[in-house]
Amino acid sequence: MAGDSQSYRHQSMFWCSLGSSIEYEAVGLVDSSLQTYSVFRKKSDEEIKEDKSNTEKPKDKGSNNDRNSKVDNYEHGVIFYLKDGQIVGVVLWNLNSFRGNPSRMDIARQVIMDGAQGKDLTEVAKLFNVYAD
Repeated sequence: MAGDSQSYRHQSMFWCSLGSSIEYEAVGLVDSSLQTYSVFRKKSDEEIKEDKSNTEKPKDKGSNNDRNSKVDNYEHGVIFYLKDGQIVGVVLWNLNSFRGNPSRMDIARQVIMDGAQGKDLTEVAKLFNVYAD
């Protein structure tokens, strides 16, 4: 009710869709000056083979196109923004079907409220199904 002394605690969120291959959703304090911790799903060997067969390009003799192809994959993941060791912001990067799924944002808001200080952030990332296909 207007005039009550209750504070407004709902964390606003924002999202963006850049074409058909990049979508993200964020909540909390997302600031480049903060420390970040990210967890991204690695492609399976089968997905890597499929990508190579779909994008056959002539390779330079000195090219390192295959180097770290399984390691350096930033297609699906979650990024945590930390302040004094506490989670203050969350970005969900290319997680399938994120729009219209308020439960993921509710989870992110709860993680921010809890702060997850001292917790293994790789385990916290599992709450967002980062490793799901």
